[in-house]
Amino acid sequence: MSWDPIVATFTPWNIDRDEIRRLSVLSPGRGALHVAFEWAVVFGTIAVAQKLRNAFVYVLAVMVIGARQHAMLILMHEAVHHRLFKSKRLNEIVGDALLAWPCLVSMRSFSRNHLAHHRYLNTTEDPDIVRKQNDPEWRFPMARSRLAWILAKQFTGLGFIYLVQVFRSLDKNAADETVTYKRLRMGFYAAALAIILYAGVFKLFLLYWALPFLTWLMFIFRIRTMSEHPKVERTSGYATSLEYRLSLLERMFVTPKYAFYHLEHHCYPSVPFYRLPELHKVLTSNEEFRKALRPISYAGLVRECSEPPAAPLSPSLTA
Repeated sequence: MSWDPIVATFTPWNIDRDEIRRLSVLSPGRGALHVAFEWAVVFGTIAVAQKLRNAFVYVLAVMVIGARQHAMLILMHEAVHHRLFKSKRLNEIVGDALLAWPCLVSMRSFSRNHLAHHRYLNTTEDPDIVRKQNDPEWRFPMARSRLAWILAKQFTGLGFIYLVQVFRSLDKNAADETVTYKRLRMGFYAAALAIILYAGVFKLFLLYWALPFLTWLMFIFRIRTMSEHPKVERTSGYATSLEYRLSLLERMFVTPKYAFYHLEHHCYPSVPFYRLPELHKVLTSNEEFRKALRPISYAGLVRECSEPPAAPLSPSLTA
């Protein structure tokens, strides 16, 4: 499944194609540095937490590492679009071995689902819409107490059940997963486990990889997913679009790598994540786009997900 990466997937605004081409130029070194940085932060955080051995520091470490796992999944998403490196093969190798597989994701199965999501965005053929349309946990607005429980249970590990269901739905469409690929993936997990056991760091693995994955990552992944594709954008033809205004702490601990520029990414998926702020500025130069924006915070998002819409175009958000 492919398309002209310069042609917008779904945009009602006229933007200079030459400007989009300029923003779409890749910086492979920059992509490599981002991958290396995330792993460096993970290992550095573990080293600091182990040295200080303080309960507060450990909780902070869980949040930092969970956010870095989230960043890895976002970088994996970039590799799916071949936006990390110019080489398709290098995107696949790095995307799987350093980003997807450590987070229990198959990049090939995710790729097939995600490209279909782009091609059939917000239609009955969009696999993300199909997966959530009959799920009561994705019908908004809902009772505040129910939403509070849905968010709170992410910290109990129960959120992982939903992620497993997503993985299983992706695997059903994993036609590109050859026997060789599956063996490589299982071999990766076997080798990783053998190294962890041989090095005697299984407890550290549980404390600093598994627990952040099952708690903080689940929570922030749910928040970010809730923020994507609100109902108002699907039904109003982008007459109203949400513009997320996030603090530095939210960018560090909740949604890294400019992933909150999700509308911009769908408009022009050829633009790598590190140039999304520039793309946003280009889009806001368009008066129609600028007038359509409605600033909102994640706190406002959660509030609107648990309140009835005040007006026909108030985004009673659905994923």
